[in-house]
Order: sequence, then structure tokens, then C-alpha cells
Amino acid sequence: MKLSGGSSGRRARAWLQALLRRSALARRLIVPILLRRNFARFFDYALDLRNPRTHSEKTQWLKVYGRLRTLAPFVDKHEVRSYVREVVGEEHLVPLVGVYDRADQIPWDRLPPRCVIKATHGSGWNVIVKEPARLDRAETMRKLDGWLARNYYDESHEEQYLFIRGRLVVEAMLGGGDRVPWDYKIFCYAGEPRFLIVDVDRFVRHRRKVLDLEWRSLPGTIQFEEYEGELPRPPELERMLEVARKLSAPFPFVRVDLYLDAGRVYFGELTFTPGSGLAAVEPREFDVWQGEGIDLQAFRRGAWRRPRS
Repeated sequence: MKLSGGSSGRRARAWLQALLRRSALARRLIVPILLRRNFARFFDYALDLRNPRTHSEKTQWLKVYGRLRTLAPFVDKHEVRSYVREVVGEEHLVPLVGVYDRADQIPWDRLPPRCVIKATHGSGWNVIVKEPARLDRAETMRKLDGWLARNYYDESHEEQYLFIRGRLVVEAMLGGGDRVPWDYKIFCYAGEPRFLIVDVDRFVRHRRKVLDLEWRSLPGTIQFEEYEGELPRPPELERMLEVARKLSAPFPFVRVDLYLDAGRVYFGELTFTPGSGLAAVEPREFDVWQGEGIDLQAFRRGAWRRPRS
């Protein structure tokens, strides 16, 4: 399915996007075609939705058959906070400044010195605010309202985003000065952590380390350049793994993102389709290993039960 450029192409894309948003049948019939075409842009092998083996392939399968729409409350950047509070406690939540329907509702003159503004309904739609007084407020508001006017599903075909009401969450920024805490992304299968990646210097020179649960390097890379140095094993690692274990318990697969700040473990987000399944993974054997533990039929059943705290 190829759409032409120009104004007619834009109209055709807008028509197709509207059709996919409102029709589950259209999503089931058309999205596999779009995914195969898009997959070919990132990988040197064809997408097999009948017998997916790699994590990247299984993520595409989830977009069509995984009942991802039922996971919207766990992906919504604001709604998920109630789940985290219930399961692991308020102490693991980054302090909340507020949640707003429009950019002009944000109390710009009363923002804390360091904060993060997130769109609830997308991935990567974040604004880092280090000095509110020096922020280009008009440009930032245009950007935020632009995100609110969009549906992230149109870009990714990840159905969990289709059913989230767009809002803006403002949270305190962890760390101090120009320091941003490392991002610990823990890959969990049926409630058990299997491995993790650590993102270093995300806003300077983004690199990452792939590690097993014993803090040993694994022979694979995911999307970003490998961090070559040694990373100190955090004393809070077991606590982080326990938090990830509790938060991931209801789900066949989820990546639990956490932060460490001053010895405390903070929740970042839950991600069911990391990188939309289009991040470069090397070697392919590592991508197969990642995918081995994902029970696709459990996703198809879609029976998520919140564990007791």
C-alpha cells in the first residue's frame, strides 16, 4: 500500500489514519501490510507474523493481535501513577507538579527550577525544563499543543496509545545541576526480570549497557552505541528488581523503566512495545533470545489482573 506525495497524498494518509482509528476491522486487515513495509526499512529480513521469532517481530505481532488497547491505563503517563501507588507505594513516584489539558493551563511562572513536562499519550514527547525563566515559552507551548493535537497511534500503530486522552503531566526533575539520573530499563517476562539496559548521558551522548541480573555484560546492543566502560553495580539493584517484579506481575512481557536518585528507586514508565519493535538489535541471535520468553497467546487472552500490594 503506497500513498502518493503532495496534497492528494496527505489527504489519503489522513483518510487512512481516521479509518484505522475508528475501525478495529480495518486495523486487523490493513496494519499488517503497513507493518511489513515499515519493517523492511529497518531490517534485512522479512517480517513473519505467522511465526515471529525475534523480539522485533513479536512486537509487530502485538500491534495487530496483542490486545494492546487494554493496556492503555498502564501506558498513560498520568493514569499509571495510581497503579504504581497501589502496587509498590507512593514513595516510588516522582513528585507531581500537576496535570493539564492544555499548555496555557500550566502555571509557567510557578514551575519548580527543574522539571519535566510529558505528554500522557505518546513516547518521547517530553520537554526538559532546567531554567523556567530562560525557557522559550511560546515555542514550548506550540510544541506541547502540537503533541496534544496528534494521536501517537498514527505514527507507530501501537494500539495502546490510540485510547489515551492527551494531557500534559509536569513532574519534578530528578538529579541535581545538569546531572540526569541513569535510566534502568528492566525487561520482565511473566513477572520475572530477565535482563536490563542502562542508559547513560541520554541528553549528551546517549550510550547504553546491556547486562544480565548479575551485572555482567551481555553480547548484544539495542539501538544505541554500547557504553564501553565499567558501570558500578548500584547497591539498590535488588530493590529495583523487586519493584520491577511487582509492577510486571500481571503481564506476559513489559519493560519497567526505573531511576535511582539519592539512593531511592523511582518509577519511570511501563513499555510493552519497546522502540515500537524497530530499534536496531545486534546480533540477530540476541533479538531471538529476547523474543523467546514472550508468550503471545497470553497477550491475545488479555487477562490483566492487578496484583495485591
